[in-house]
Amino acid sequence: MMKLKGDRMKKTIDCPSCRTGSVISIIYGMPDYQLLEQAEKGEIHLGGCIVSDNDPHYYCKECHAYIYQNNEFYIKKENE
Repeated sequence: MMKLKGDRMKKTIDCPSCRTGSVISIIYGMPDYQLLEQAEKGEIHLGGCIVSDNDPHYYCKECHAYIYQNNEFYIKKENE
């Protein structure tokens, strides 16, 4: 399902780990004020400033899984 969010299309997906719809996009790079506000509201997840070719695209707010484009995922342990 695609939803229009501002000037971007937002894809709504279910988490492959817990099957909830609590998945948000991960945004990489230096955040501006607007992105910081969205992260505070839980609308996006900030992925950091260092970007690679193998970064996850989505984050599940329910089970804390990091989800890749191909639907593979991992759950980061607290001490990582």
